[in-house]
Amino acid sequence: MTLPEESRGSSDEDKAEKAAAGAPTQQFEVDELNDATESTIEPEASEEPTTEPEPVGEVTADEPTEVVDAHEVPEASEVPETTEADEATESADEILARAFGALRDGVVPADVTSVDALPVDATRVDRVQPTWDPAPAPAPEPAPRAEREPAGDSAMTAAWAKVPTQLKGGQGGSKWKIATAVGVAAVVVIALIVVVVGGSSHNNSTAAAAAANTSKATNTKTTKSKPKAVEVASFESMSPGDGATGVNGAGTITVTYSHKLPADANLPTLSPSIPGSWKVEGNQAIFTPSVGYTADTHVTVHIPATTVGATTTTAATTASFTTGQYSTLRLEQLLAQLGYLPVSWASSDGSSVPASDANAQLSAAYNPPSGNFTFDSGYPSSLTDQWSVGSDNEVLSGAIWTFEYDQNITMDGQAGPTVWEHLLDAVARNQTSQHGYTYVYVNQGNGSNEYLDLYHDGKLKFQTPVNTGIAGRGTADGTYPVYERFQVTQMQGTNPDGTKYNDTVYWVSYFNGGDAVHYFVRASYGFYQSLGCVETPQPYAEDAYNLMTYGTLVTVAGQES
Repeated sequence: MTLPEESRGSSDEDKAEKAAAGAPTQQFEVDELNDATESTIEPEASEEPTTEPEPVGEVTADEPTEVVDAHEVPEASEVPETTEADEATESADEILARAFGALRDGVVPADVTSVDALPVDATRVDRVQPTWDPAPAPAPEPAPRAEREPAGDSAMTAAWAKVPTQLKGGQGGSKWKIATAVGVAAVVVIALIVVVVGGSSHNNSTAAAAAANTSKATNTKTTKSKPKAVEVASFESMSPGDGATGVNGAGTITVTYSHKLPADANLPTLSPSIPGSWKVEGNQAIFTPSVGYTADTHVTVHIPATTVGATTTTAATTASFTTGQYSTLRLEQLLAQLGYLPVSWASSDGSSVPASDANAQLSAAYNPPSGNFTFDSGYPSSLTDQWSVGSDNEVLSGAIWTFEYDQNITMDGQAGPTVWEHLLDAVARNQTSQHGYTYVYVNQGNGSNEYLDLYHDGKLKFQTPVNTGIAGRGTADGTYPVYERFQVTQMQGTNPDGTKYNDTVYWVSYFNGGDAVHYFVRASYGFYQSLGCVETPQPYAEDAYNLMTYGTLVTVAGQES
């Protein structure tokens, strides 16, 4: 295309105004894509006649050819004029139809050569960008009906919005502006139609991806908005197990739930109640006692109902267990530690249970530490042979008697709950025996040379002749703990000849029924003379009384009369 050369001294605006002064203006009111009407507005009589453009010489090979940028709106000198006859005979429908046909056949219409640089390939129309200033233009003045923007399809509206205001038939618009606007709008609209209706594989893929992204976003939103299921912490198990027996009452109690417990969960309660504390760790509630349950105690654990809001989801339930018995082995360890036994004890690893830790001491009462006993030296075999580790025996029974006496509790030589309670307390207080350990051995012989040996703290303190029971009132062999004592008392009974007696006796220690070690005046000692008692001469009787105590073991051996 040959371009006209600009005249010197004239601006673009002057030339455009002169070129369009006498030209009629075409305006379109587009209601539908293919429905347009044309109106021709004749110039007023007062307008100046059209000034013909200056003749333009041809461009030679030596002169550079000016190329029109596809993104620029052509200047007035570049748009061929349209005659009034053409305008009268060709309607807007025909112009649009011709533009559609030209694009379909690959031919650009002659009257839209001002935009012949636009690409024909409809699939690339979306890359065409306007070159005018993208800054928002000031709002236009209300236009008459003939100047309204097209209504209907949003694509058409968007295309129309991209046409500059001066090309929409504004003030001073000329027919070459209208022709250019028609051409640009037609190309943009047709390209949009081709993209939407025909579609390319590229656009189809883009649309599919957009749809997938939309679906993904919808799904993501749905997932995020889905309320989280409420996890109800229901009771599952307990340790010790429900129904367990022989349980260490000093141990922890663990209640396990199906899920993590909330911070405000109602924790279990215990019956009978003991001091201690509950701690929540994940899905477990753990009770640690300050001082645990004593032996042979039935414990009930009440697990409260769990709720979500105001709805009860898990009913309340209970579980129970029974504590075991204290260990005889531990009983021996503690009595030896306090000096009530003629043995010493040491743990295998040299450690010891802290005396001040009551719950640790209680736990050891159920489950004693390992260790070794050593019998104190100096005691006869008549005593040491009666010792048995971890089981009931006379040596242990005598120690319990002595401890009960010291604790001022009922004496029976049996380690019941009261004995254990006082024993654990005595260990915590380090209340050791104040008597030492005394053992008495009585040898009846064969009715002659009868004697008594008294051992104290592993040493033979003295030996003295004594009298034991006569025939029919003999002194029974065996080992017995002292259970009653008097400095002076009256002994009453019947003699073998049927006469009554009522004798005053001194330094009396009863060990088996009515048999006792005491002082009684005799002409001699070392024969069968008593009615079952062990009669001791003065001053040994008093010494024996002072060294003996409740629980002191007395062993009688030899031939009865």
